[in-house]
Amino acid sequence: MAVKGPLGVGAEFGAIAGHDSVALASINAYGTLPTSNARIQPFVTAGYTAGLNIAGTEGHYVNAGGGMIYWISRHAGVRFEYWGYARPKPGPIHLFRVGVSFR
Repeated sequence: MAVKGPLGVGAEFGAIAGHDSVALASINAYGTLPTSNARIQPFVTAGYTAGLNIAGTEGHYVNAGGGMIYWISRHAGVRFEYWGYARPKPGPIHLFRVGVSFR
């Protein structure tokens, strides 16, 4: 949701499946960066993530990342992004993600 010009806020819910499956909920601020190509929209993002693993252990993380959206039509695009989650133990989490964006 855009707040003013290139700045906005967003929220998402997701999961990471594997040996120690985790459900995540994040709230973030983001900013889009100027570009001369109307189909490419670079962005940066940072915020807070709460997680809960399969054993019931909670985690609270700071996240930051960035990427780009390649708009394939006026209202839909493919999103490529990197997110890093800071956590004390056992260390940071690094994710590369591909998704779909709508406007």
